[in-house]
This record gives sequence, C-alpha cells and structure tokens, in this order.
Amino acid sequence: MLERKKVLGIERHLLEGALSQRKIAALFGVSRRAVRDIKRRGVPPKRRPPEFCHPSGQYERCRCCGGLVQKPCLRCTLLERLRRKTDDFEA
Repeated sequence: MLERKKVLGIERHLLEGALSQRKIAALFGVSRRAVRDIKRRGVPPKRRPPEFCHPSGQYERCRCCGGLVQKPCLRCTLLERLRRKTDDFEA
C-alpha cells in the first residue's frame, strides 16, 4: 500500500500534466501501474488473492481433466473462467 503522501504527490503531478506517467513513477519510486491506477481510480485497491490460491493439501483426481491435483484444479478453474469470458463477449 502506498503512503498517502506519495499518492497525493502523484495526483498533483498528474493534474499538472507536465510529466509523463513514467517520469512520475521514477520520481516517486513506484511502478507505472501504480501511477496508472491512481490516475484511473484514485488510490490503488488492495489486491485480493484469487480463490484458487488455497489448495486443499490432499491430492485427488480431477473429475474434469483426470489430473492428480490439489483441489480445486487450477487448470480447470482457469479454463472455466476463460470460457465464461468468451461467452460474455459472444452474447
């Protein structure tokens, strides 16, 4: 999480428009993505880990792909999300 003082300084430079986002990031020692997020939304949100980051610890066969995995199966979870995204675009 960025300090409030840095965020306010970045916002000030963005409003002035004299420096590029890359130069602002270098000036404050943050990533260009942080500067972009501040420009788009204000303070960058805390990133929540995806739900598939918490494996069960036991290895089992996946019903979908048949692989020996810790549930939930990361491969099948990602493929399902990809299918849902492509379905949303087609609809």
